Amino acid sequence: MNYFKEHESDQMTVNDLCEKMNKLCGESSYSNVYMKKKVLEHFDNNVVITELNGKQNVVTFKTTAHSILHLFYKRSNANDKECEKRAFIKTAGKLILNEIKNMTKLTKEQYPSSADIMSIDSNYEYLPEGLLCFLQQLIDSTNKNRKISSIGQAIIRAAIPRKVIAPLQIGLGVQMHHHFGSKFLIETLNSLGFCSSYHEVQRFEQSAAVSQGIQIESLNEQFVQFIGDNVDHNTGTIDGLNTFHGMGIIAAITPSKEQRHTIPRIHTTGEDIIAVGKIDIKFYKQSTNKMESMFFQKLSSIDDVEDQLEELNFLIKLARPLKPELPGWSGTMQLVQTGNFPGKSSVVFMPMLNLNPNDMSCIFSTLYFIACQSRKMNTTPVLTFDQPLYWKAGIIFFSVLSVLDRLGS
Repeated sequence: MNYFKEHESDQMTVNDLCEKMNKLCGESSYSNVYMKKKVLEHFDNNVVITELNGKQNVVTFKTTAHSILHLFYKRSNANDKECEKRAFIKTAGKLILNEIKNMTKLTKEQYPSSADIMSIDSNYEYLPEGLLCFLQQLIDSTNKNRKISSIGQAIIRAAIPRKVIAPLQIGLGVQMHHHFGSKFLIETLNSLGFCSSYHEVQRFEQSAAVSQGIQIESLNEQFVQFIGDNVDHNTGTIDGLNTFHGMGIIAAITPSKEQRHTIPRIHTTGEDIIAVGKIDIKFYKQSTNKMESMFFQKLSSIDDVEDQLEELNFLIKLARPLKPELPGWSGTMQLVQTGNFPGKSSVVFMPMLNLNPNDMSCIFSTLYFIACQSRKMNTTPVLTFDQPLYWKAGIIFFSVLSVLDRLGS
């Protein structure tokens, strides 16, 4: 029991206590059932035994502010100034730790939302009152709310690491992984207490991939345009193997549509991720090429064409050195635009297709996938290809699908 008191900040199970007693007493140690009974008898209402994070019979102290202050006033050496100072500091620490353990908003069932991670006010309010008051006395500088939130959440996670996923810590871990992809960097920051572990970051990304999927949420007068193009990864390996050259697809939604929802913390497998991000391969067998019946008219000789823009070109060359107050490219586009500006677009990433993008089956599979996605949204499928893919897609349009294909760059 003394061992448990000395480690009251830890989460111990009844089985852990039995193993410790077995090391000290050998065969005369208690069984799990009897140990549980003796713990409840010894500590009375000061402990609670429950299930936590999948572990059975976890024993936790129910320390209260009243009992902490009671012990403070019962201390000895009250006339010693150094002892008095240390007693104040220890009592303040115990009160803050008690508040942290009694936080009601702690959960590991789901990850913090992007709004909670990005909001300084939300992260500031995440801290318990005692810890917030303590840090306010220590930190007084510009952007102090951001620093207080960061340090406070690091303290919370250090105090109860198995019970909490701090918003700023998981956010920093995901950001570092996105920008640098370095396990060493994330694990180093995690060992210093500033971000979540690399394993937790991976679990977050896998949970997000499975829970979000590829389905675009219901639209409200938004225009969706899909874009397909080549995508390459690891193009410069030493042996030329393990490279990736496939078809990448994105969806541009105008005006932008924020897709925010809470990500549950779930256990995922590679099969779960494949099932969500899989595009069915549709093999295309060309029977006839209707493009062969097309022919281009003979172009007129360029020498016979009158350049009606010659005077305009001369005017532009003359006016540019004079630096008149003329709109730039963006301003010119605004001048020719009619109607209200719809707002910026948002981009949603679709799965990649592990086939040669120039292969007809790859293009056909892409078109079929986009047609299915558009049908779910009850919209007309619109797809932009560059010129080589645009031409091959046109061959398929004549014979199979009805998709609006646009030539892009």
